[in-house]
Order: sequence, then structure tokens, then C-alpha cells
Amino acid sequence: RPRSAEEVAAGRLPLPDHSHLPGHPIWAVNEIRLAPDHEHLRDTVFHRMIGSTQVFQTYDDMEAYRTYMRKKRKTHPILLVLQEGTRVQSDGMTDPNKTVDVHMEQNRRNGRPPLPFMFGSLPPRYDREVAMLNQSIQAAAEVASAVQAVEAIQAGAAEEEGFEAQVHDAEAQIAELDARLSALRGKAR
Repeated sequence: RPRSAEEVAAGRLPLPDHSHLPGHPIWAVNEIRLAPDHEHLRDTVFHRMIGSTQVFQTYDDMEAYRTYMRKKRKTHPILLVLQEGTRVQSDGMTDPNKTVDVHMEQNRRNGRPPLPFMFGSLPPRYDREVAMLNQSIQAAAEVASAVQAVEAIQAGAAEEEGFEAQVHDAEAQIAELDARLSALRGKAR
């Protein structure tokens, strides 16, 4: 159903409240902060990308929810754990090699943030591609602006041609009226 004005203003989709369930899951799509003029993207792009992904504060919270869902014989959506940076697929698969944990520990030892990313951020390897895309978008905007300027000039030229035609017609009418006036003067003498 379409969102009410209150739901749009609150920046939330009308999804069931699961905070009373074990682990207190939160809908990831409702945790995204958007500018008011981008709020419509929550219904479309972000809901399509994130779907029913749920967020938990700790791994224990996520495990409590998974245990609850198994007892109910229900599948769960993708689960994200904020503290550990863990992602659990709907089939229960996590990172089998614990590479996220290894990287987090290496980063801690080197004085860097535990996770060099946030869920939803682009990996650094895409920085160059993103920069190139941004340059392409800027160039496309400049081309569009130039096309609009050319169209405005062409529209002005068309108006000028129309104006010239009107001047020519008016001059022809003046010449005709002048000739008639001269003829009338000649008859009057």
C-alpha cells in the first residue's frame, strides 16, 4: 500500500514491528537516512535492493532470532550484525573462513577502524569507476545544457525568420496602400 504522509515524514516503510521478537530485529530499509526530497527512493530503489534484510546489534541477538525462527520452522531474511559486521544469508550461511573477523583484528592492531566499510558502502576498488561515472554524468549534463542552448538559439532564429516574413508582408501592404493612396490622389485632382 502507498505510505501515509506520516510514514513518509518519519522515513519509514509500513513494515510489521518485530521489535518484540527475540533479538529485537530492525528492518534495514527503515534505518537508512535519506534527505526529504529523496524519501521516495525508500519505496523503490532501497526496498528493492535491501528487501526484508534485518539488522541486529549483537551476534547473540541475531542467534536468538535465528533460534526462534528455526523453532517456528520459518526461514529468515538476510541478517546483519552491526557490532561484528557479520552477514548471515537466509540459508544460514555466514563467512566460513571468518575473513571479516581476521580483517577486523588486523585493522584493530594497525590502529584503523575495525571495518573499512559500512553496509551499503562501495568497496574502495570501485572508487575509480565511481569517479569516472561521476565525470561522465557531469559531461552528459554539460552536453544537455549545450543542446538546450542550441535549441533556444534555433527557436530564436525561427522567430526571427517569422518576424522577417511579417516585416516583408507589412512592407508589401504599405506599398500597396501607398499605391492606392497615390491613385486616389490622382483621381481627386
